Amino acid sequence: MSDSIWNRIHNPAIYSAGTQQILENRFKPDQAKMLKTHLRYYTEFLSDPTGDQIPGQPDELAEPPGNRILVALEVLPKLLAGHLGQTESPGRGITWNRTGDIIVKQKLKHWGSGTPESDDLVLLAKPASWSTARSARWYALAVAALWVLYMYILKTNRLIFLIGYRFSPRSTLQSAVNGASSAPVLLLGLPESHERTLKAELGFVPPEIDLGRLPAGGQERTLTALRLKLARIAHPAAASYVALLNLDTALRTPAARTAALELLEALLGGSAACFPAHRLIATATVNPLLHFDELFGSADAGAALTDIEKQRWHGVLSRFQAAGDGESAANEPETGSTPALRALWTECRTLEPLREIYHELAAALQETADVGEARSRLRERTASYYRLLYSSRARHERLLLVQLAASGFVNPARKTVLLELERLGLVVTCPRPQIFNQSFAEFLRSAEAPETVEKWEKESGESLWSPIRNVLVLALLAVAAVQLGNGDKTLETM
Repeated sequence: MSDSIWNRIHNPAIYSAGTQQILENRFKPDQAKMLKTHLRYYTEFLSDPTGDQIPGQPDELAEPPGNRILVALEVLPKLLAGHLGQTESPGRGITWNRTGDIIVKQKLKHWGSGTPESDDLVLLAKPASWSTARSARWYALAVAALWVLYMYILKTNRLIFLIGYRFSPRSTLQSAVNGASSAPVLLLGLPESHERTLKAELGFVPPEIDLGRLPAGGQERTLTALRLKLARIAHPAAASYVALLNLDTALRTPAARTAALELLEALLGGSAACFPAHRLIATATVNPLLHFDELFGSADAGAALTDIEKQRWHGVLSRFQAAGDGESAANEPETGSTPALRALWTECRTLEPLREIYHELAAALQETADVGEARSRLRERTASYYRLLYSSRARHERLLLVQLAASGFVNPARKTVLLELERLGLVVTCPRPQIFNQSFAEFLRSAEAPETVEKWEKESGESLWSPIRNVLVLALLAVAAVQLGNGDKTLETM
């Protein structure tokens, strides 16, 4: 034992104000009090090592003299060396357990008859500063673990919640009709196969309306003719369905398009006069949602759609659940599929029309195709659908989409708009608000000119939001830089 350590134990200066202040600063109050009691007792014992009982000795320190000498000569010097300024480590007899307490090990294994066990000699000498730092680290780890668990539960619940209407693959007509949903069905395939598919999967052919050849006289005449057809049907199940043929053909001229739109809105409106109890089955060669530009791109100058008409058409077409003619696609790429297919699925899995695009591209992509080629084809294939999807939204919704895609921030005052876009599947809010996939976000970044966005912001009273958003970005960057700097300094001091 070095002289400096011996002097620290034997010298009465151990009780100086400076030493007591060190104890009070290094340890919690109750721990410092107990430690000073131990130090005082063992220091006095060294002055009279032959005494069995020292006047004023605490009852909890009444152990055999041999053990007192052992603790005085082995434990306390190392305790002082490790915690009162010396460089020597606590040594063999002392270890830190998980709670930071100093425990005497291997030295005090047995007491005399009728005396406490060795585990009772625990010097509660946990430094307060060390305890605070350790507690802070454990608290941070606990918070991080709880946050990860919360995000996992939230993600799992969202997937379970959304699986019913966003993650279902294109089904057959039979499964679509017999499903729990009562949504109208859009049967895709060649025109000559429609009647065969209806009869094969339903067992009958429901009353039909050819949307490409609507009779003159308007909507009321068409509905009257439909009522007469339903009244003459003998098959009871057939009277519960209405087949709307050639939906895509009805979109090629302005007159047919207007008549078809009014009829579809009436049939889907749910009023008593519009057959609310009947299930609608529309047929088309291609999905109008995915080929909107081709179907509506007539050379006729009068064929150009207004924003209101696009919103009406999108509202009608998005009501239909797409079904194939006996072909059911897989929901997700198989394990071991190429990175290109997995990247493609990540982009297309959220919305039903995009899942249809995924199956088309997956069949066309070669095994050697890379992720870049898959995304390039996806951009070309989704351009028409994204334009319809974007133009069918109201201006305040388009403004929020453009702002979110450009900066990742949204005006907190537009929370209602954000929640509506989330309901439509165009935005996700977990873990933070963002566009539902990367390809649509890229489309939105070039959807409007900066001057147009600035004009919309002024008209909607958001002209101050842009500078506020920029300040928030700079503030976050500054906080991140400060945190990184503090982290480096902390590492240097450890």
